[in-house]
Amino acid sequence: PVGAMWYAIGALFYLSFSTFYVNFDDCYTRLRGQEYTAVANYRWETIKVHYRIGYHYKDVRRYSFTFIAENGVTTCLRQRLSNFSGYGHTENGDKLSIKYLPKAHKLSIADASNTYDNLLAMSVSGIIIILMVALLMGKLNFLYKFWKEFRERKSRKKSKRR
Repeated sequence: PVGAMWYAIGALFYLSFSTFYVNFDDCYTRLRGQEYTAVANYRWETIKVHYRIGYHYKDVRRYSFTFIAENGVTTCLRQRLSNFSGYGHTENGDKLSIKYLPKAHKLSIADASNTYDNLLAMSVSGIIIILMVALLMGKLNFLYKFWKEFRERKSRKKSKRR
């Protein structure tokens, strides 16, 4: 039981920190990256996905972004599984504003709504991290005491009725 508890705590920390990092990385790319206009292309592929009871096949879109740098060199970046379709950029030949960090090889769609989504996810995961640290340090013990007193009062009322 103790091992399962620590595993659950570790999984919650991992999920919170990874969410925070991914969204921070996307915001940083959007803030510091070089802006290009890219043409989005995609093709459908069928991939094998492992589930609990076996393998299933799933159709996914594989995106590639072609953009021209200032020196006239055409560059093509190929994304594997991506969430670009979640923002409505699903048509072949759409022109998008892309921010690209050449040293890190990261790209992000330069859209204000993506920034707000990133900031919201970062704030929620940050609050979860702060609450978990406070809980592990014993700073939220007053909630446990309040809950314990509430349950005792409720059980005393039930016992008086009998």
